[in-house]
Amino acid sequence: MRRTFIVALFCLLSLVTCFAHTKTYYRTTKAIYLHYVVMTNETAIVYQIGSYKDKGGSGPAIIRTDTLSKFAEHEWKGNLYTIGTEGDDLLLRSNKYKEFHLEKVTDTERVNRELNHAYYLSSYFEVCRRLNKEFPLNHYSFRDAFYIWDRLDTKHYPHYDFVAYTNKENSILYDTASERQTILTRTTNFIKQNAAKLNYAQLRDSLKSLPQVYRPQSAYFHESVYAIVKANPENFYKILQDFPANKTIIYFAIDDDKELIKQIRNVNGYDRLKKEFVKDYNLGRSMPYRVFGMYALVGGLVVLLLVNQKN
Repeated sequence: MRRTFIVALFCLLSLVTCFAHTKTYYRTTKAIYLHYVVMTNETAIVYQIGSYKDKGGSGPAIIRTDTLSKFAEHEWKGNLYTIGTEGDDLLLRSNKYKEFHLEKVTDTERVNRELNHAYYLSSYFEVCRRLNKEFPLNHYSFRDAFYIWDRLDTKHYPHYDFVAYTNKENSILYDTASERQTILTRTTNFIKQNAAKLNYAQLRDSLKSLPQVYRPQSAYFHESVYAIVKANPENFYKILQDFPANKTIIYFAIDDDKELIKQIRNVNGYDRLKKEFVKDYNLGRSMPYRVFGMYALVGGLVVLLLVNQKN
């Protein structure tokens, strides 16, 4: 009998807790000023929704949020919004004196998914922005967020659980990337500081540890090649010999320094490599490298956030 009573009491408490935290979803009736409201007995969270548009993809954006506290029957107030009633209508009012009619949402899974989508994009963009600011010789593309979202198997998580999970994953992503970029930065600084002091073999071994890709995706190799060649123009040909698959990247590394190019052309020997380089340079074949780099830079940095929903 005692055990039955305890079980019944536990079930009752669980039911009370469940009702206390039951969420009701609302949305504004005008799509051009889309807001979602997640309401409990004591609080209401308002999400102003916009959209990201980019050639790499598109998706919803959370422009801002506000947590409102209930202070009277059918009345909530926050820093940016208030919610009240007018007759039978539930109204969302902004601090800019605009008001929006709210309607109850029946497809709560869709709203939850859209909030998760918006949060994932903005949080991933922020990780990329932070890494790119801290490590300017490398570029992490925000566009990866559009592709990764399509493959996520956590889209259906309740929003607060999704936020916690995403924050944890992004923290791991940042820490891993930061550790890697710190090593590459140190190696590049070591090469630049010692390019005129160390023999070529030592510099080459350090150079091999750097990602051999075009900038702006990564400029560690680019910067290091330039420093090594600047210290001794003959090293240009030695690098071409040791990294034959990266000829265009090596050309690109010294392409803007006209005086250095003159010195490279005056180096004795290396006739085949020199003839090939001079021919390409004189024919203007270095131009595609410039265009490729600028295209990648613009393409990797530009995203359009449409905040066309002012309140």
